[in-house]
Amino acid sequence: MLGNFFDRWGGSDLSKRILGTWARLNRRPARDFSSTKHAARRLAHLREAYGLEYEISFYAAHHEGRRDPRLGEAQWRKGLESRLLWEYRLEARMSSVANHRRSTVREGEQLAGEGSKVGFPEVGFPYRIRPSTTPLPRPKREPHSELWMGKRWTSLAGCKGTGQRMSWSAAGKELRESGNGTPVLYKVLDPNTHELLQVGYSRRGSAGALAAASRLAGEKAVAWAPLTGAGRQEHVLQELKDDLIGGYFYQMGKPPARQFAAEPSPSQ
Repeated sequence: MLGNFFDRWGGSDLSKRILGTWARLNRRPARDFSSTKHAARRLAHLREAYGLEYEISFYAAHHEGRRDPRLGEAQWRKGLESRLLWEYRLEARMSSVANHRRSTVREGEQLAGEGSKVGFPEVGFPYRIRPSTTPLPRPKREPHSELWMGKRWTSLAGCKGTGQRMSWSAAGKELRESGNGTPVLYKVLDPNTHELLQVGYSRRGSAGALAAASRLAGEKAVAWAPLTGAGRQEHVLQELKDDLIGGYFYQMGKPPARQFAAEPSPSQ
């Protein structure tokens, strides 16, 4: 799969808009696509580089009666998209090419995912496909577990308040002081119900994880899992973050409750 993205959502003419995007991808140059449409722009670059012609299919997700009423339609849709990206990674052992910033116009060897037979020929074109990391496995434990999604997480650290008024439990103080700049994945939960509120990544270790938690109102608990090696690369961090969202959607039928309401900046 080269790419997975949603143009816009809802309305009786949705299929017309999807087909219109497909037609533009097969005809228009990459410069005609907005820089905010990352997947579409990369797909257009790939078509120009390799002379591709795209096919398209779409799935009408009927979620009436299954969507958490606290979530808007766009939030639910983003969670479903993360699950599709994760499911594809589990099957293909690599990410779709145009998502997660895997592809870039840069000199370099044409690369594919480890253990995958999917890739692009070495045609000498200055287009690089970055290698994917191993996808996170299907969850066998609850989201608050220290072994959720195949990662070893720290103990949950409780906190109250936001920003400068935030107070931490003893465990939270130890967590805050343990940050050493190692990239981490983090999860923020409701300490009473253990509902997952948000997942993400931080380049600044536990300090970034706690900063993300501090932006969410009310009581919360946070835990993190350190990453090494390829985990320092931006596209790998994005792959793993979507794995967490997709795995939770698979497990609970919805994205984390505050995931798309107050997402931190990727620069953390």
